[in-house]
Amino acid sequence: MEAIGYPDRIADGSASSCTLRVDDGEVLVEASPDGRLILKRRITSDGEAIVRLAEYAPGRMLRENAVLSVERGGDDAAAFLWQETQAQAGTLALQRFFETFMDSWDWWHARVEEEGTEAPVFPSVMIRP
Repeated sequence: MEAIGYPDRIADGSASSCTLRVDDGEVLVEASPDGRLILKRRITSDGEAIVRLAEYAPGRMLRENAVLSVERGGDDAAAFLWQETQAQAGTLALQRFFETFMDSWDWWHARVEEEGTEAPVFPSVMIRP
Protein backbone atom coordinates (compact mmCIF):
# COMPACT_ATOMS: atom_id res chain seq x y z
CA MET A 1 0.00 0.00 0.00
CA GLU A 2 2.89 2.27 0.75
CA ALA A 3 4.22 1.84 -2.79
CA ILE A 4 1.09 3.36 -4.35
CA GLY A 5 0.65 6.05 -1.71
CA TYR A 6 -2.49 4.57 -0.15
CA PRO A 7 -3.03 6.26 3.23
CA ASP A 8 -4.39 3.34 5.27
CA ARG A 9 -2.03 0.79 6.76
CA ILE A 10 -2.57 -2.95 6.93
CA ALA A 11 -0.62 -4.89 9.51
CA ASP A 12 1.67 -7.56 8.07
CA GLY A 13 0.02 -10.96 8.08
CA SER A 14 -3.37 -9.60 9.16
CA ALA A 15 -5.14 -9.97 5.82
CA SER A 16 -4.79 -11.78 2.54
CA SER A 17 -7.04 -9.29 0.75
CA CYS A 18 -8.23 -5.74 1.06
CA THR A 19 -10.28 -3.24 -0.90
CA LEU A 20 -8.85 0.08 -2.09
CA ARG A 21 -11.11 3.04 -2.85
CA VAL A 22 -9.91 4.45 -6.17
CA ASP A 23 -11.63 6.95 -8.48
CA ASP A 24 -15.11 6.45 -6.97
CA GLY A 25 -14.75 2.67 -7.20
CA GLU A 26 -13.11 -0.27 -5.54
CA VAL A 27 -10.02 -2.27 -6.42
CA LEU A 28 -9.70 -5.64 -4.72
CA VAL A 29 -6.14 -6.57 -3.77
CA GLU A 30 -5.39 -10.21 -3.01
CA ALA A 31 -2.11 -11.65 -1.78
CA SER A 32 -1.82 -15.33 -2.68
CA PRO A 33 0.17 -17.81 -0.58
CA ASP A 34 2.62 -18.34 -3.46
CA GLY A 35 3.75 -14.70 -3.39
CA ARG A 36 1.56 -13.17 -6.08
CA LEU A 37 -0.28 -9.89 -5.75
CA ILE A 38 -3.54 -9.71 -7.73
CA LEU A 39 -5.58 -6.59 -8.52
CA LYS A 40 -9.24 -6.90 -9.58
CA ARG A 41 -11.80 -4.28 -10.50
CA ARG A 42 -15.35 -4.68 -11.77
CA ILE A 43 -16.15 -3.13 -15.14
CA THR A 44 -19.86 -3.81 -15.70
CA SER A 45 -22.70 -6.21 -15.00
CA ASP A 46 -24.62 -5.35 -18.17
CA GLY A 47 -24.92 -8.60 -20.14
CA GLU A 48 -24.98 -6.90 -23.55
CA ALA A 49 -21.92 -4.82 -22.70
CA ILE A 50 -20.07 -7.95 -21.57
CA VAL A 51 -20.67 -9.59 -24.94
CA ARG A 52 -19.36 -6.49 -26.74
CA LEU A 53 -16.33 -6.28 -24.44
CA ALA A 54 -15.46 -9.90 -25.21
CA GLU A 55 -14.87 -8.88 -28.84
CA TYR A 56 -12.01 -6.62 -27.72
CA ALA A 57 -10.36 -9.17 -25.43
CA PRO A 58 -8.11 -11.02 -27.94
CA GLY A 59 -6.54 -7.79 -29.23
CA ARG A 60 -6.08 -6.33 -25.75
CA MET A 61 -4.35 -9.50 -24.54
CA LEU A 62 -1.58 -8.74 -27.02
CA ARG A 63 -1.18 -5.18 -25.72
CA GLU A 64 -1.47 -5.48 -21.95
CA ASN A 65 -1.11 -7.89 -19.05
CA ALA A 66 -4.52 -7.17 -17.55
CA VAL A 67 -7.12 -9.83 -18.34
CA LEU A 68 -10.85 -9.38 -18.93
CA SER A 69 -12.86 -12.06 -17.11
CA VAL A 70 -16.50 -12.80 -16.47
CA GLU A 71 -17.76 -14.05 -13.16
CA ARG A 72 -21.17 -15.64 -12.89
CA GLY A 73 -23.21 -15.47 -9.72
CA GLY A 74 -26.59 -17.13 -10.09
CA ASP A 75 -28.43 -15.47 -12.97
CA ASP A 76 -26.14 -12.44 -12.92
CA ALA A 77 -22.75 -11.98 -14.54
CA ALA A 78 -20.13 -9.31 -14.06
CA ALA A 79 -17.11 -8.44 -16.17
CA PHE A 80 -13.99 -7.53 -14.27
CA LEU A 81 -10.37 -6.86 -15.03
CA TRP A 82 -7.52 -8.51 -13.14
CA GLN A 83 -3.75 -8.50 -13.25
CA GLU A 84 -1.02 -10.08 -11.15
CA THR A 85 2.59 -9.46 -10.21
CA GLN A 86 5.09 -10.65 -7.63
CA ALA A 87 4.28 -9.33 -4.17
CA GLN A 88 7.99 -8.94 -3.43
CA ALA A 89 8.53 -6.50 -6.32
CA GLY A 90 10.16 -3.22 -5.40
CA THR A 91 8.31 -0.03 -4.61
CA LEU A 92 8.70 1.46 -8.09
CA ALA A 93 7.67 -1.79 -9.79
CA LEU A 94 4.53 -2.01 -7.63
CA GLN A 95 3.69 1.60 -8.32
CA ARG A 96 4.06 1.07 -12.08
CA PHE A 97 2.03 -2.15 -11.81
CA PHE A 98 -0.84 -0.28 -10.16
CA GLU A 99 -0.68 2.57 -12.69
CA THR A 100 -0.74 0.26 -15.71
CA PHE A 101 -3.60 -1.73 -14.23
CA MET A 102 -5.64 1.42 -13.71
CA ASP A 103 -4.80 2.62 -17.24
CA SER A 104 -6.09 -0.70 -18.59
CA TRP A 105 -9.23 -0.46 -16.49
CA ASP A 106 -9.84 3.09 -17.74
CA TRP A 107 -9.63 1.84 -21.34
CA TRP A 108 -12.15 -0.95 -20.71
CA HIS A 109 -14.46 1.34 -18.76
CA ALA A 110 -14.39 3.87 -21.62
CA ARG A 111 -15.58 1.11 -23.99
CA VAL A 112 -18.60 0.53 -21.74
CA GLU A 113 -19.31 4.25 -21.50
CA GLU A 114 -19.15 4.80 -25.25
CA GLU A 115 -21.54 1.92 -25.98
CA GLY A 116 -24.49 4.13 -25.09
CA THR A 117 -23.53 6.89 -27.49
CA GLU A 118 -24.39 6.99 -31.15
CA ALA A 119 -21.55 6.74 -33.64
CA PRO A 120 -21.11 9.98 -35.60
CA VAL A 121 -22.66 10.03 -39.04
CA PHE A 122 -20.50 11.60 -41.69
CA PRO A 123 -22.24 13.11 -44.70
CA SER A 124 -21.32 11.83 -48.12
CA VAL A 125 -18.67 14.04 -49.60
CA MET A 126 -17.59 14.21 -53.19
CA ILE A 127 -14.20 15.67 -53.93
CA ARG A 128 -13.85 17.20 -57.38
CA PRO A 129 -10.59 18.22 -59.00
